[in-house]
Amino acid sequence: FSVFGFENFMLKLYDDLELVEVVLDTLSSYYATLVRKVLEYELDFLYIGDDVAYKSGLFVRPELFRRLWIHRMDRLMAPARAKGIPIMYHSDGDIMEILPELLDMGVTALNPIEPYGMDIRAVRKRFGKRLCLVGNLDVGGNLSSGTPDDVRSEAKGVIDAVGRDGAFVLASSHSITPNVPPENFLAMVEAAHSFVY
Repeated sequence: FSVFGFENFMLKLYDDLELVEVVLDTLSSYYATLVRKVLEYELDFLYIGDDVAYKSGLFVRPELFRRLWIHRMDRLMAPARAKGIPIMYHSDGDIMEILPELLDMGVTALNPIEPYGMDIRAVRKRFGKRLCLVGNLDVGGNLSSGTPDDVRSEAKGVIDAVGRDGAFVLASSHSITPNVPPENFLAMVEAAHSFVY
């Protein structure tokens, strides 16, 4: 999206799909080279991502998305998969529809699982511990405007729902933004340590 801008990218999908594919091929070649260079270092995991969805679903029709995105993203993940390095994938929004393809590409962890985009319980139920879940505390909710007790309570609820058997990392549903009070951030960290089973 950064080459065209989001609105122009969406228009180009209809006006000049061939140009979009040429640009995506160029970018994926560049990033594939970058990933190979990064993997020359000892890594515990590869963190890779691309915001591809609104809270209501993918930015574009699933069939177009698969045509444009799947094989290009797989090209970026293949070197890590070949080296046996776990892959954490980041996207905001509801990407439930493409999670099977992500698992096929070697993704073993998903971040940030926004609570207003995907139901973390449904993700756990469908994919079990094949997928480590990372995130889910609403950065726009209790983390930003609640009390430390609110944060601890929300954290305990998420841990109880999906974290009892592992394959879960408690974290923000996005990042720790400037509007998160330090005491709420610390409450999240303390909750992660307190509710370990």
